[in-house]
Amino acid sequence: MISLMPNTRLAITLQPAERTQLEKWGSSQGTPQQVALRCRIILGALAGQDNVSIEEFMHAWNENPKPFVCKATVTDIIQKIDRTRAKVEQIKPGSTLPRGKKKVANL
Repeated sequence: MISLMPNTRLAITLQPAERTQLEKWGSSQGTPQQVALRCRIILGALAGQDNVSIEEFMHAWNENPKPFVCKATVTDIIQKIDRTRAKVEQIKPGSTLPRGKKKVANL
């Protein structure tokens, strides 16, 4: 015998930083499609959309999915890696050196 769950609504509560992260992932070109889709579903639920409208959105998405197209050039990607490496180096000096090149502290 199959027992049906009562029609209950779960409350989703997110911190502002969590919501911001979901919004970034949902709209970022670099986010895997399934992750971005899940983010949009959660954000839709947070906005008060019911299951039917979320299901309609998913059905429409599956009918006409948008493939990921990377528009960044290799130069853009390398520049971003360099900026990230410089920022990490500011935070923790020496952390971006190759493993064999790190300075050993004198004991």
